Amino acid sequence: MMQVAVHNRKGEQVGTMDVDEQLLGGIVRPRLMKQAVVMLQANQRQGTMGTKSRGMVEGSTRKLYRQKGTGNARSGPVRTPVRRGGGMAFRKDPRDFSKAMPKKMRRLARNSAILAKLQANALVVVDELAFEAPKTKEFVAVLRNLKV
Repeated sequence: MMQVAVHNRKGEQVGTMDVDEQLLGGIVRPRLMKQAVVMLQANQRQGTMGTKSRGMVEGSTRKLYRQKGTGNARSGPVRTPVRRGGGMAFRKDPRDFSKAMPKKMRRLARNSAILAKLQANALVVVDELAFEAPKTKEFVAVLRNLKV
């Protein structure tokens, strides 16, 4: 059992609270926490970029002029990546970067993070956090009183 101080909105200690480490998994699992953070950040990626390949660009597939006898260099179609307005040689496709994690693993990672904060004495417990109106100024004052 760990003892955690309970504070009020003014930052004064009003009591203590017993926390059982076994309810939070007993040990900190850094690999699982990293996996949860990677999943969170991957799921926030959009992956909506995209460009057009040669086959998607407007224009014909015929040669611009014949191969020999014009005095110009050999030339292919308008849609070649070399020309302005042509398609991309190696185009970007929209991708889905999302990752999944079983619910039990997510809960265990969350509990592991809470336990790590508990063991580092970086957790602040507030007895009551009720406001008359949703004002940022009041909440900032509470955070300042708690020295967070």
